Amino acid sequence: MSQKLEQTLTLRDAVAVVSGGVIGSSILITPSLIAKGVPVIGIILALWVLGGIFAILNALTMAELSSLFPSAGGQYIYLRNAFGPIVGFLFAWTDVLLVKAGAAAAVSMGIGMYVVDILPAPAGLKSDGARVIVAIVTLILLAAINIKGMKGTVRFQTIGTIIKLISLLSLVFLPFMAIDKVSISNLSPILPNSWTPELFGGILTASVAILWSYGGWEQLGHLAEEIEEPRKNVPRALAIGIAIVAFIYIGLSISIHATLPLPIISSSSAIGSDFARILVGSPGAIWVSIVVIGSSIMALNAMIMSGPRVILAISRDGLIPNSFGNVHNRFGTPSKAIIILATWAIILLTLSVGIRSISLREISKYDSWSGWSFLAKVPLYEALITYVVFGVLVFNFLMVLAIFIFRRRTSPETRAYSVPGYPIIPLISAVITLLLMILTVWQRPTESFAAICIILAGWPYFIWKSRKNKDFVP
Repeated sequence: MSQKLEQTLTLRDAVAVVSGGVIGSSILITPSLIAKGVPVIGIILALWVLGGIFAILNALTMAELSSLFPSAGGQYIYLRNAFGPIVGFLFAWTDVLLVKAGAAAAVSMGIGMYVVDILPAPAGLKSDGARVIVAIVTLILLAAINIKGMKGTVRFQTIGTIIKLISLLSLVFLPFMAIDKVSISNLSPILPNSWTPELFGGILTASVAILWSYGGWEQLGHLAEEIEEPRKNVPRALAIGIAIVAFIYIGLSISIHATLPLPIISSSSAIGSDFARILVGSPGAIWVSIVVIGSSIMALNAMIMSGPRVILAISRDGLIPNSFGNVHNRFGTPSKAIIILATWAIILLTLSVGIRSISLREISKYDSWSGWSFLAKVPLYEALITYVVFGVLVFNFLMVLAIFIFRRRTSPETRAYSVPGYPIIPLISAVITLLLMILTVWQRPTESFAAICIILAGWPYFIWKSRKNKDFVP
């Protein structure tokens, strides 16, 4: 088997990976989480707008790096070349073990939540168990599609994304079909009566949730080797894709808040369904659940498309067995890497649910570390959001710093694309990312500490590997 990948993605396909990979179920789950801590509609909408701007700033930076290094693995290649093999490997370690697998577990669990909402669990099977089964089956099916061939996977992603964008736009304009059930008074208060520490804490939590919702655009960098004319099409796809995402997120947020009062939104466990049920009755709620399921499947498929390319990249450098990155002779896909990612996501999902199933009484018998009690209390979706987002923030910060390094190392003629507004835009992006990292550690120390431990856990393996084979460093 070889490790050569073919260029099969057009600009349209790349846009589908960005928009389809970013928009999942979060836009119809996170509004409840956000409203709990930020009961101010003006701040909520401002955060969605700022989240889109922040995503664009980071994406513009990555676009320049991708034009310099249009290879499979994306951020791994940028960080390896900028800071050395150890930083690149720690990114890959974190991306595979925490970010991609954690996000895949969370999104697949979101799919399970909405499937069970439509089709109740069979008699004798608890709802949580049914959700896990649905999540695992979804991961296995999408892994099989990705193994079968990139052309079929891309076609599935593109067609599915077009359908889901049309469906989501229908939800944005749904209030116009039942205008009598919409109240402008719901779009208040615009500003808070006072700026309290609790509100600032809620804004931080909301910011993390919104960053999660906008996350996923960086997956395109992992696929750059398989995109036609990547130096031109990667920047274009990022700009078009994120603009589509921001329009839908902001529009849908306005529609939801114009339809439902903040107290109802904050207490809802299925805000998308409740939103449509108010407007058009039970059929609308079922339609929303179907839209969320389809949307989440496309987001999950983008993860399974991109994540294995990181495994392929580190296998090319000899950091893991070479066979892990082999491209299937018949299907032309990194089949073993796909199986590895899907399997770890299933393990992480199962472990996370298992931890939460432990009763606090049983935990207290052993006087366990309070973090286990925390994990048993916090919903899986919320816990994984923070784990994943913190890991993404760490390496996105380093990715932004890499642009300053490569500007010194390269000449203008070697760059097919240059981030506009340099150095202001990368500098703003770096400062905001650093502040979010610090605030996340302050607000959620347990998850942040766990994420840091997972990142650093890759260091001993790297040292062992380097001593065993000194020729593996590229």
